[in-house]
Amino acid sequence: HHPQHNNSIKTNSNLLRRVRRGSYQATIASRSACSTTSIKMRLYAEATLAIFALVSSLRGDVVKADDGTSMTPDIDLAVTTDEDVPCSLCSDGSTVQTEYADVKPFAEYGDNTTTCAMLEIQAAFQYKSDEESCGVYQQSYAPFCGCPAPEDGCSLCPDGSPIQMEYADVNPFAEYGDNTTTCAMLEIQAAFQYKSDEESCGVYQQSYAPFCGCSPPPGGCSLCPDGSPVGEAYAAVPFNNEVITCSVVESIAKFTPQDNEACLNFRFGGLIFCGCDYTPPATSECPICIDGTSPPTAKLSTVVYKDAMIGDVTCGTFEWLSMTMDSVEQCAASQAVVGAACGCDDPPPPACELCPAGQVQDLLKIVDDPVLLQLVNDTSGEISQAFCGQVLWELSTDETTCTENKDALAKICCTEDEHVPCSLCPDGSPVQTEFADVEPSAEYGDNTTCAMLEIQAPSIPTDEEYCGSYQRTYAPFCGCPAPEDGCSLCPDGSPVPTEYADVK
Repeated sequence: HHPQHNNSIKTNSNLLRRVRRGSYQATIASRSACSTTSIKMRLYAEATLAIFALVSSLRGDVVKADDGTSMTPDIDLAVTTDEDVPCSLCSDGSTVQTEYADVKPFAEYGDNTTTCAMLEIQAAFQYKSDEESCGVYQQSYAPFCGCPAPEDGCSLCPDGSPIQMEYADVNPFAEYGDNTTTCAMLEIQAAFQYKSDEESCGVYQQSYAPFCGCSPPPGGCSLCPDGSPVGEAYAAVPFNNEVITCSVVESIAKFTPQDNEACLNFRFGGLIFCGCDYTPPATSECPICIDGTSPPTAKLSTVVYKDAMIGDVTCGTFEWLSMTMDSVEQCAASQAVVGAACGCDDPPPPACELCPAGQVQDLLKIVDDPVLLQLVNDTSGEISQAFCGQVLWELSTDETTCTENKDALAKICCTEDEHVPCSLCPDGSPVQTEFADVEPSAEYGDNTTCAMLEIQAPSIPTDEEYCGSYQRTYAPFCGCPAPEDGCSLCPDGSPVPTEYADVK
Protein backbone atom coordinates (compact mmCIF):
# COMPACT_ATOMS: atom_id res chain seq x y z
CA HIS A 1 0.00 0.00 0.00
CA HIS A 2 1.37 3.38 -0.99
CA PRO A 3 -0.47 6.51 0.21
CA GLN A 4 -0.14 8.23 -3.16
CA HIS A 5 -2.43 5.62 -4.67
CA ASN A 6 -5.48 6.23 -2.49
CA ASN A 7 -7.16 8.70 -4.81
CA SER A 8 -6.31 6.96 -8.10
CA ILE A 9 -7.82 3.51 -7.70
CA LYS A 10 -11.39 2.50 -8.40
CA THR A 11 -12.75 -0.83 -7.20
CA ASN A 12 -16.08 -2.54 -6.81
CA SER A 13 -17.77 -4.27 -3.92
CA ASN A 14 -17.91 -7.66 -5.67
CA LEU A 15 -14.12 -7.75 -5.75
CA LEU A 16 -13.93 -6.90 -2.06
CA ARG A 17 -16.35 -9.72 -1.26
CA ARG A 18 -14.15 -12.16 -3.20
CA VAL A 19 -11.17 -11.10 -1.08
CA ARG A 20 -13.08 -11.73 2.13
CA ARG A 21 -14.17 -15.23 1.16
CA GLY A 22 -11.01 -16.22 -0.78
CA SER A 23 -8.91 -19.22 0.23
CA TYR A 24 -5.90 -16.95 0.79
CA GLN A 25 -6.11 -14.35 3.57
CA ALA A 26 -4.08 -11.18 3.23
CA THR A 27 -3.29 -8.81 6.12
CA ILE A 28 -2.24 -5.35 4.99
CA ALA A 29 -0.68 -2.88 7.37
CA SER A 30 -1.71 0.61 6.32
CA ARG A 31 0.98 3.14 7.19
CA SER A 32 -0.80 6.37 6.35
CA ALA A 33 -3.89 7.76 4.68
CA CYS A 34 -4.75 11.03 3.00
CA SER A 35 -6.97 13.06 5.24
CA THR A 36 -9.19 14.04 2.30
CA THR A 37 -10.10 10.45 1.41
CA SER A 38 -13.19 8.90 2.91
CA ILE A 39 -12.80 5.82 5.06
CA LYS A 40 -14.90 3.76 2.67
CA MET A 41 -12.82 4.68 -0.39
CA ARG A 42 -9.62 4.11 1.54
CA LEU A 43 -10.75 0.60 2.51
CA TYR A 44 -11.72 -0.15 -1.08
CA ALA A 45 -8.39 1.10 -2.34
CA GLU A 46 -6.47 -0.88 0.25
CA ALA A 47 -8.39 -4.05 -0.61
CA THR A 48 -7.72 -3.62 -4.31
CA LEU A 49 -4.01 -2.99 -3.82
CA ALA A 50 -3.92 -6.01 -1.54
CA ILE A 51 -5.28 -8.20 -4.31
CA PHE A 52 -2.78 -7.02 -6.91
CA ALA A 53 0.07 -7.16 -4.42
CA LEU A 54 -0.89 -10.68 -3.39
CA VAL A 55 -1.14 -11.95 -6.95
CA SER A 56 2.15 -10.28 -7.85
CA SER A 57 3.82 -11.76 -4.80
CA LEU A 58 2.55 -15.23 -5.63
CA ARG A 59 3.96 -14.87 -9.14
CA GLY A 60 7.25 -13.38 -7.93
CA ASP A 61 6.54 -9.99 -9.52
CA VAL A 62 7.94 -6.72 -8.20
CA VAL A 63 5.30 -4.05 -7.58
CA LYS A 64 6.43 -0.52 -8.43
CA ALA A 65 5.06 2.74 -7.03
CA ASP A 66 4.58 5.88 -9.11
CA ASP A 67 7.96 7.22 -7.97
CA GLY A 68 9.72 4.07 -9.14
CA THR A 69 10.41 2.64 -5.69
CA SER A 70 9.66 -1.00 -4.99
CA MET A 71 6.73 -1.87 -2.78
CA THR A 72 7.15 -4.82 -0.45
CA PRO A 73 3.68 -5.89 0.69
CA ASP A 74 3.39 -7.22 4.21
CA ILE A 75 1.56 -10.42 3.25
CA ASP A 76 1.20 -13.48 5.46
CA LEU A 77 0.53 -16.66 3.49
CA ALA A 78 -0.60 -19.90 5.07
CA VAL A 79 0.38 -21.78 1.93
CA THR A 80 3.92 -23.07 1.74
CA THR A 81 3.83 -26.28 -0.37
CA ASP A 82 4.31 -26.62 -4.13
CA GLU A 83 0.98 -28.43 -4.43
CA ASP A 84 -0.85 -25.30 -3.29
CA VAL A 85 0.47 -22.95 -5.96
CA PRO A 86 -2.48 -20.87 -7.19
CA CYS A 87 -3.84 -21.29 -10.69
CA SER A 88 -2.74 -18.87 -13.40
CA LEU A 89 -4.84 -17.89 -16.39
CA CYS A 90 -2.06 -18.76 -18.85
CA SER A 91 -1.06 -22.41 -18.54
CA ASP A 92 2.67 -21.59 -18.76
CA GLY A 93 2.36 -19.08 -15.91
CA SER A 94 3.06 -16.07 -18.09
CA THR A 95 1.25 -12.78 -17.64
CA VAL A 96 -1.79 -12.11 -19.80
CA GLN A 97 -1.03 -9.85 -22.75
CA THR A 98 -4.44 -8.23 -23.01
CA GLU A 99 -5.32 -7.21 -19.45
CA TYR A 100 -8.15 -4.87 -20.33
CA ALA A 101 -9.73 -6.90 -23.11
CA ASP A 102 -13.43 -7.58 -22.59
CA VAL A 103 -14.22 -11.29 -22.40
CA LYS A 104 -17.69 -12.69 -22.75
CA PRO A 105 -17.28 -15.98 -24.58
CA PHE A 106 -19.97 -18.03 -22.89
CA ALA A 107 -22.31 -15.44 -21.40
CA GLU A 108 -26.05 -16.07 -21.67
CA TYR A 109 -29.11 -13.98 -21.05
CA GLY A 110 -27.23 -10.70 -20.87
CA ASP A 111 -24.49 -11.60 -18.36
CA ASN A 112 -21.92 -8.85 -17.92
CA THR A 113 -18.53 -9.05 -19.57
CA THR A 114 -15.32 -9.19 -17.60
CA THR A 115 -11.68 -8.40 -18.39
CA CYS A 116 -8.64 -10.60 -18.76
CA ALA A 117 -7.09 -8.91 -15.72
CA MET A 118 -10.10 -9.86 -13.61
CA LEU A 119 -10.03 -13.43 -14.95
CA GLU A 120 -6.37 -13.70 -13.96
CA ILE A 121 -7.19 -12.54 -10.44
CA GLN A 122 -10.09 -14.98 -10.15
CA ALA A 123 -7.90 -17.87 -11.31
CA ALA A 124 -5.42 -17.25 -8.49
CA PHE A 125 -8.06 -17.01 -5.76
CA GLN A 126 -10.50 -19.68 -6.86
CA TYR A 127 -8.31 -22.60 -8.02
CA LYS A 128 -5.03 -24.33 -7.31
CA SER A 129 -2.66 -25.13 -10.14
CA ASP A 130 -2.90 -28.89 -9.64
CA GLU A 131 -6.73 -28.95 -9.70
CA GLU A 132 -8.62 -30.18 -12.74
CA SER A 133 -10.83 -27.10 -12.49
CA CYS A 134 -7.76 -24.92 -13.11
CA GLY A 135 -7.20 -26.62 -16.46
CA VAL A 136 -10.85 -26.21 -17.38
CA TYR A 137 -10.68 -22.52 -16.46
CA GLN A 138 -7.59 -22.04 -18.63
CA GLN A 139 -9.19 -23.83 -21.57
CA SER A 140 -12.26 -21.62 -21.27
CA TYR A 141 -10.66 -18.19 -21.02
CA ALA A 142 -6.95 -18.27 -21.92
CA PRO A 143 -7.68 -18.27 -25.69
CA PHE A 144 -9.26 -14.82 -25.34
CA CYS A 145 -6.43 -13.19 -23.41
CA GLY A 146 -3.35 -13.61 -25.60
CA CYS A 147 -1.89 -16.55 -23.69
CA PRO A 148 0.64 -18.71 -25.59
CA ALA A 149 -0.91 -21.89 -27.00
CA PRO A 150 0.30 -25.19 -25.48
CA GLU A 151 3.06 -26.85 -27.51
CA ASP A 152 1.12 -30.12 -27.67
CA GLY A 153 -2.16 -28.41 -28.56
CA CYS A 154 -4.42 -29.60 -31.36
CA SER A 155 -4.34 -27.81 -34.72
CA LEU A 156 -7.49 -27.14 -36.71
CA CYS A 157 -5.97 -28.40 -39.98
CA PRO A 158 -4.94 -32.09 -39.76
CA ASP A 159 -1.57 -31.42 -41.44
CA GLY A 160 -0.74 -28.67 -38.94
CA SER A 161 -0.76 -25.94 -41.56
CA PRO A 162 -2.25 -22.53 -40.73
CA ILE A 163 -5.84 -21.99 -41.79
CA GLN A 164 -6.44 -20.19 -45.07
CA MET A 165 -9.73 -18.54 -44.13
CA GLU A 166 -9.17 -16.90 -40.73
CA TYR A 167 -12.20 -14.64 -40.80
CA ALA A 168 -14.68 -17.00 -42.43
CA ASP A 169 -17.88 -17.37 -40.43
CA VAL A 170 -18.52 -20.96 -39.39
CA ASN A 171 -21.96 -21.97 -38.25
CA PRO A 172 -22.69 -25.27 -40.00
CA PHE A 173 -24.97 -26.82 -37.38
CA ALA A 174 -26.37 -23.82 -35.49
CA GLU A 175 -30.03 -23.86 -34.50
CA TYR A 176 -32.44 -21.12 -33.57
CA GLY A 177 -30.07 -18.24 -34.20
CA ASP A 178 -26.94 -19.45 -32.39
CA ASN A 179 -23.98 -17.14 -32.91
CA THR A 180 -21.41 -17.98 -35.55
CA THR A 181 -17.70 -18.13 -34.87
CA THR A 182 -14.69 -17.64 -37.11
CA CYS A 183 -12.07 -20.07 -38.32
CA ALA A 184 -9.43 -18.06 -36.44
CA MET A 185 -11.31 -18.56 -33.17
CA LEU A 186 -11.80 -22.27 -33.91
CA GLU A 187 -8.05 -22.64 -34.44
CA ILE A 188 -7.36 -20.96 -31.09
CA GLN A 189 -9.91 -23.11 -29.29
CA ALA A 190 -8.45 -26.28 -30.83
CA ALA A 191 -5.01 -25.47 -29.44
CA PHE A 192 -6.24 -24.75 -25.91
CA GLN A 193 -9.00 -27.34 -25.51
CA TYR A 194 -7.46 -30.48 -27.01
CA LYS A 195 -4.09 -32.17 -27.28
CA SER A 196 -2.82 -33.26 -30.68
CA ASP A 197 -2.74 -36.95 -29.72
CA GLU A 198 -6.29 -37.04 -28.32
CA GLU A 199 -9.14 -38.64 -30.22
CA SER A 200 -11.21 -35.52 -29.54
CA CYS A 201 -8.71 -33.50 -31.61
CA GLY A 202 -9.50 -35.63 -34.66
CA VAL A 203 -13.23 -35.26 -34.05
CA TYR A 204 -12.82 -31.48 -33.79
CA GLN A 205 -10.87 -31.40 -37.06
CA GLN A 206 -13.49 -33.51 -38.84
CA SER A 207 -16.22 -31.14 -37.64
CA TYR A 208 -14.70 -27.79 -38.58
CA ALA A 209 -11.64 -28.15 -40.83
CA PRO A 210 -13.80 -28.63 -43.98
CA PHE A 211 -15.18 -25.11 -43.52
CA CYS A 212 -11.84 -23.34 -43.09
CA GLY A 213 -9.90 -24.19 -46.24
CA CYS A 214 -7.86 -27.01 -44.71
CA SER A 215 -6.52 -29.73 -47.00
CA PRO A 216 -8.14 -33.14 -46.35
CA PRO A 217 -5.78 -35.86 -45.12
CA PRO A 218 -4.75 -38.65 -47.51
CA GLY A 219 -6.96 -41.73 -47.43
CA GLY A 220 -10.09 -39.83 -46.47
CA CYS A 221 -13.59 -41.19 -47.01
CA SER A 222 -15.41 -40.62 -50.29
CA LEU A 223 -19.14 -40.01 -50.14
CA CYS A 224 -19.82 -42.22 -53.16
CA PRO A 225 -18.52 -45.78 -52.59
CA ASP A 226 -16.80 -45.90 -55.99
CA GLY A 227 -14.94 -42.65 -55.35
CA SER A 228 -16.83 -40.66 -57.97
CA PRO A 229 -18.21 -37.15 -57.29
CA VAL A 230 -21.78 -36.96 -56.01
CA GLY A 231 -24.43 -36.89 -58.71
CA GLU A 232 -26.68 -34.40 -56.91
CA ALA A 233 -24.43 -31.87 -55.18
CA TYR A 234 -27.25 -29.62 -53.97
CA ALA A 235 -29.65 -32.32 -52.79
CA ALA A 236 -30.69 -31.98 -49.14
CA VAL A 237 -29.33 -34.43 -46.59
CA PRO A 238 -30.42 -34.78 -42.92
CA PHE A 239 -27.23 -34.52 -40.87
CA ASN A 240 -26.82 -34.04 -37.09
CA ASN A 241 -30.42 -32.80 -36.77
CA GLU A 242 -29.79 -30.31 -39.56
CA VAL A 243 -30.39 -30.34 -43.31
CA ILE A 244 -27.32 -29.58 -45.44
CA THR A 245 -26.37 -30.23 -49.07
CA CYS A 246 -24.60 -33.26 -50.49
CA SER A 247 -21.62 -31.10 -51.47
CA VAL A 248 -21.13 -30.05 -47.83
CA VAL A 249 -21.43 -33.65 -46.63
CA GLU A 250 -18.91 -34.67 -49.29
CA SER A 251 -16.44 -32.11 -47.91
CA ILE A 252 -16.93 -33.38 -44.36
CA ALA A 253 -16.54 -37.01 -45.45
CA LYS A 254 -13.07 -36.34 -46.88
CA PHE A 255 -11.80 -35.60 -43.37
CA THR A 256 -13.04 -38.96 -42.04
CA PRO A 257 -10.76 -42.04 -42.31
CA GLN A 258 -12.06 -44.78 -44.60
CA ASP A 259 -11.84 -47.37 -41.83
CA ASN A 260 -13.97 -45.23 -39.51
CA GLU A 261 -17.56 -46.37 -38.97
CA ALA A 262 -18.69 -42.84 -39.81
CA CYS A 263 -17.43 -43.39 -43.38
CA LEU A 264 -19.90 -46.25 -43.73
CA ASN A 265 -22.73 -43.95 -42.66
CA PHE A 266 -21.55 -41.27 -45.09
CA ARG A 267 -21.62 -43.72 -48.00
CA PHE A 268 -25.02 -45.00 -47.03
CA GLY A 269 -26.28 -41.42 -47.14
CA GLY A 270 -24.57 -40.87 -50.48
CA LEU A 271 -26.43 -43.79 -52.02
CA ILE A 272 -29.75 -42.70 -50.55
CA PHE A 273 -29.71 -38.94 -51.05
CA CYS A 274 -26.90 -37.85 -53.34
CA GLY A 275 -27.29 -39.86 -56.54
CA CYS A 276 -24.22 -42.05 -56.07
CA ASP A 277 -24.09 -45.06 -58.39
CA TYR A 278 -24.77 -48.37 -56.69
CA THR A 279 -21.61 -50.20 -55.74
CA PRO A 280 -21.72 -53.28 -53.51
CA PRO A 281 -19.60 -53.12 -50.36
CA ALA A 282 -16.21 -54.81 -50.68
CA THR A 283 -16.87 -56.94 -47.62
CA SER A 284 -19.73 -57.38 -45.22
CA GLU A 285 -20.17 -59.26 -41.98
CA CYS A 286 -23.88 -59.48 -42.75
CA PRO A 287 -24.54 -59.99 -46.49
CA ILE A 288 -28.22 -59.92 -47.44
CA CYS A 289 -27.82 -63.06 -49.54
CA ILE A 290 -26.32 -65.81 -47.41
CA ASP A 291 -24.09 -66.98 -50.28
CA GLY A 292 -22.34 -63.60 -50.21
CA THR A 293 -23.58 -62.44 -53.61
CA SER A 294 -25.31 -59.13 -54.21
CA PRO A 295 -29.10 -59.20 -54.59
CA PRO A 296 -30.18 -59.63 -58.23
CA THR A 297 -32.48 -56.61 -58.00
CA ALA A 298 -30.32 -53.93 -56.37
CA LYS A 299 -32.70 -51.12 -57.37
CA LEU A 300 -35.79 -52.84 -56.03
CA SER A 301 -37.34 -51.05 -53.07
CA THR A 302 -37.32 -53.27 -49.99
CA VAL A 303 -40.77 -52.36 -48.75
CA VAL A 304 -40.36 -55.02 -46.07
CA TYR A 305 -37.90 -52.70 -44.36
CA LYS A 306 -38.54 -48.99 -43.96
CA ASP A 307 -36.71 -46.23 -42.17
CA ALA A 308 -38.60 -43.32 -40.60
CA MET A 309 -36.10 -40.76 -41.87
CA ILE A 310 -35.42 -42.02 -45.41
CA GLY A 311 -38.52 -44.07 -46.21
CA ASP A 312 -38.06 -46.99 -48.61
CA VAL A 313 -34.63 -48.59 -48.82
CA THR A 314 -33.54 -50.36 -52.01
CA CYS A 315 -32.00 -53.81 -51.91
CA GLY A 316 -28.68 -52.29 -52.95
CA THR A 317 -28.57 -49.67 -50.22
CA PHE A 318 -29.74 -52.23 -47.68
CA GLU A 319 -26.48 -54.07 -48.36
CA TRP A 320 -24.72 -51.07 -46.82
CA LEU A 321 -27.32 -50.68 -44.07
CA SER A 322 -26.93 -54.33 -43.05
CA MET A 323 -23.29 -53.65 -42.19
CA THR A 324 -24.51 -51.50 -39.28
CA MET A 325 -26.82 -54.13 -37.78
CA ASP A 326 -26.42 -54.19 -34.01
CA SER A 327 -26.87 -57.90 -33.39
CA VAL A 328 -26.73 -61.39 -34.83
CA GLU A 329 -30.53 -61.53 -34.55
CA GLN A 330 -30.97 -58.45 -36.72
CA CYS A 331 -28.59 -59.83 -39.34
CA ALA A 332 -30.43 -63.16 -39.45
CA ALA A 333 -33.79 -61.37 -39.75
CA SER A 334 -32.43 -59.30 -42.63
CA GLN A 335 -31.18 -62.34 -44.51
CA ALA A 336 -34.49 -64.16 -44.04
CA VAL A 337 -36.96 -61.34 -44.69
CA VAL A 338 -35.11 -58.78 -46.81
CA GLY A 339 -33.16 -61.50 -48.61
CA ALA A 340 -36.43 -63.15 -49.66
CA ALA A 341 -37.94 -59.82 -50.77
CA CYS A 342 -34.82 -58.98 -52.80
CA GLY A 343 -34.75 -62.25 -54.74
CA CYS A 344 -31.76 -63.94 -53.07
CA ASP A 345 -31.37 -67.66 -53.79
CA ASP A 346 -32.52 -69.93 -50.96
CA PRO A 347 -33.00 -67.36 -48.21
CA PRO A 348 -33.09 -68.92 -44.72
CA PRO A 349 -36.43 -69.19 -42.91
CA PRO A 350 -37.11 -66.40 -40.41
CA ALA A 351 -36.36 -67.11 -36.76
CA CYS A 352 -40.04 -66.44 -36.06
CA GLU A 353 -41.81 -69.24 -37.94
CA LEU A 354 -45.07 -67.66 -38.92
CA CYS A 355 -47.20 -69.91 -41.11
CA PRO A 356 -48.38 -73.45 -40.33
CA ALA A 357 -47.73 -76.33 -42.71
CA GLY A 358 -49.53 -75.97 -46.04
CA GLN A 359 -49.55 -72.17 -45.98
CA VAL A 360 -47.12 -69.60 -47.33
CA GLN A 361 -46.32 -66.10 -46.09
CA ASP A 362 -47.01 -63.04 -48.21
CA LEU A 363 -44.50 -60.41 -47.13
CA LEU A 364 -46.33 -57.69 -49.06
CA LYS A 365 -49.74 -57.99 -47.42
CA ILE A 366 -50.92 -54.91 -45.55
CA VAL A 367 -50.99 -54.89 -41.72
CA ASP A 368 -53.18 -52.31 -39.98
CA ASP A 369 -53.54 -53.98 -36.56
CA PRO A 370 -52.65 -51.26 -33.97
CA VAL A 371 -50.85 -53.71 -31.66
CA LEU A 372 -48.68 -55.09 -34.46
CA LEU A 373 -48.06 -51.63 -35.88
CA GLN A 374 -46.67 -50.50 -32.54
CA LEU A 375 -43.82 -52.98 -32.98
CA VAL A 376 -42.83 -51.21 -36.20
CA ASN A 377 -43.49 -47.72 -34.82
CA ASP A 378 -40.81 -48.28 -32.19
CA THR A 379 -38.14 -48.18 -34.91
CA SER A 380 -39.75 -46.50 -37.91
CA GLY A 381 -41.78 -43.66 -36.44
CA GLU A 382 -45.57 -43.42 -36.28
CA ILE A 383 -47.22 -45.13 -39.28
CA SER A 384 -50.80 -46.13 -40.04
CA GLN A 385 -50.05 -49.34 -41.91
CA ALA A 386 -47.13 -51.64 -42.64
CA PHE A 387 -46.26 -54.68 -44.71
CA CYS A 388 -46.14 -58.18 -43.27
CA GLY A 389 -42.41 -58.27 -43.97
CA GLN A 390 -41.80 -55.22 -41.80
CA VAL A 391 -43.57 -56.75 -38.81
CA LEU A 392 -42.00 -60.17 -39.39
CA TRP A 393 -38.54 -58.57 -39.35
CA GLU A 394 -39.28 -57.14 -35.89
CA LEU A 395 -40.65 -60.46 -34.61
CA SER A 396 -37.58 -62.31 -35.89
CA THR A 397 -35.19 -60.18 -33.83
CA ASP A 398 -36.68 -61.08 -30.45
CA GLU A 399 -37.99 -64.45 -29.28
CA THR A 400 -40.43 -63.04 -26.72
CA THR A 401 -41.91 -60.59 -29.24
CA CYS A 402 -42.35 -63.48 -31.67
CA THR A 403 -44.14 -65.69 -29.18
CA GLU A 404 -46.55 -62.95 -28.13
CA ASN A 405 -47.49 -61.71 -31.61
CA LYS A 406 -46.95 -64.36 -34.28
CA ASP A 407 -50.49 -65.82 -34.17
CA ALA A 408 -52.04 -62.40 -34.83
CA LEU A 409 -49.61 -61.76 -37.69
CA ALA A 410 -50.17 -65.22 -39.19
CA LYS A 411 -53.90 -64.52 -39.59
CA ILE A 412 -53.04 -61.59 -41.84
CA CYS A 413 -49.95 -62.75 -43.70
CA CYS A 414 -50.35 -66.49 -44.24
CA THR A 415 -52.26 -67.86 -47.23
CA GLU A 416 -52.81 -71.22 -48.90
CA ASP A 417 -52.19 -69.77 -52.35
CA GLU A 418 -48.68 -69.50 -53.71
CA HIS A 419 -47.65 -65.86 -53.81
CA VAL A 420 -47.60 -64.42 -57.33
CA PRO A 421 -45.88 -61.03 -57.35
CA CYS A 422 -47.33 -57.99 -59.06
CA SER A 423 -46.10 -57.30 -62.60
CA LEU A 424 -46.22 -54.11 -64.64
CA CYS A 425 -48.12 -55.73 -67.51
CA PRO A 426 -51.39 -57.33 -66.29
CA ASP A 427 -50.75 -60.55 -68.27
CA GLY A 428 -47.27 -60.92 -66.82
CA SER A 429 -45.49 -60.32 -70.11
CA PRO A 430 -42.29 -58.24 -70.18
CA VAL A 431 -42.52 -54.57 -71.09
CA GLN A 432 -41.82 -53.74 -74.73
CA THR A 433 -40.36 -50.27 -74.19
CA GLU A 434 -37.87 -50.70 -71.36
CA PHE A 435 -36.10 -47.38 -71.74
CA ALA A 436 -39.10 -45.19 -72.46
CA ASP A 437 -39.38 -42.23 -70.10
CA VAL A 438 -42.58 -42.32 -68.08
CA GLU A 439 -43.92 -39.26 -66.35
CA PRO A 440 -47.69 -39.62 -66.31
CA SER A 441 -48.21 -38.69 -62.68
CA ALA A 442 -44.86 -37.17 -61.82
CA GLU A 443 -44.64 -34.04 -59.70
CA TYR A 444 -41.88 -31.48 -59.48
CA GLY A 445 -40.04 -32.90 -62.47
CA ASP A 446 -39.71 -36.53 -61.32
CA ASN A 447 -39.51 -39.16 -64.04
CA THR A 448 -38.61 -42.83 -64.45
CA THR A 449 -38.34 -45.51 -67.15
CA CYS A 450 -40.47 -48.53 -67.98
CA ALA A 451 -37.57 -50.79 -67.01
CA MET A 452 -37.47 -49.24 -63.55
CA LEU A 453 -41.23 -49.53 -63.18
CA GLU A 454 -41.03 -53.22 -64.07
CA ILE A 455 -38.29 -53.76 -61.48
CA GLN A 456 -40.38 -52.03 -58.85
CA ALA A 457 -43.61 -53.93 -59.59
CA PRO A 458 -42.83 -57.03 -57.44
CA SER A 459 -42.59 -54.77 -54.39
CA ILE A 460 -46.23 -53.69 -54.87
CA PRO A 461 -48.84 -55.62 -52.85
CA THR A 462 -50.85 -57.97 -55.05
CA ASP A 463 -54.20 -56.61 -53.84
CA GLU A 464 -56.27 -55.01 -56.59
CA GLU A 465 -56.14 -51.72 -54.73
CA TYR A 466 -52.37 -51.57 -55.10
CA CYS A 467 -51.20 -53.79 -57.97
CA GLY A 468 -54.25 -53.02 -60.14
CA SER A 469 -53.81 -49.30 -59.64
CA TYR A 470 -50.10 -49.57 -60.46
CA GLN A 471 -50.82 -51.40 -63.71
CA ARG A 472 -53.57 -48.99 -64.78
CA THR A 473 -51.29 -46.02 -64.10
CA TYR A 474 -48.12 -47.14 -65.88
CA ALA A 475 -48.79 -50.12 -68.19
CA PRO A 476 -50.34 -47.96 -71.00
CA PHE A 477 -47.02 -46.13 -71.41
CA CYS A 478 -44.81 -49.21 -71.63
CA GLY A 479 -46.25 -51.27 -74.53
CA CYS A 480 -48.19 -53.73 -72.37
CA PRO A 481 -51.04 -55.66 -74.12
CA ALA A 482 -54.46 -54.33 -73.18
CA PRO A 483 -56.65 -56.61 -71.05
CA GLU A 484 -59.16 -58.62 -73.13
CA ASP A 485 -62.07 -57.29 -71.11
CA GLY A 486 -60.76 -53.75 -71.12
CA CYS A 487 -62.83 -50.77 -72.14
CA SER A 488 -62.53 -49.44 -75.73
CA LEU A 489 -62.43 -45.74 -76.53
CA CYS A 490 -64.90 -46.09 -79.42
CA PRO A 491 -68.26 -47.48 -78.22
CA ASP A 492 -68.43 -50.02 -81.10
CA GLY A 493 -64.98 -51.36 -80.29
CA SER A 494 -63.38 -50.10 -83.49
CA PRO A 495 -59.90 -48.53 -83.43
CA VAL A 496 -59.74 -44.77 -83.24
CA PRO A 497 -59.43 -43.20 -86.74
CA THR A 498 -57.30 -40.24 -85.57
CA GLU A 499 -54.52 -41.78 -83.50
CA TYR A 500 -52.26 -38.77 -83.36
CA ALA A 501 -54.82 -36.03 -82.81
CA ASP A 502 -54.02 -33.82 -79.82
CA VAL A 503 -56.63 -34.11 -77.08
CA LYS A 504 -56.96 -31.58 -74.31
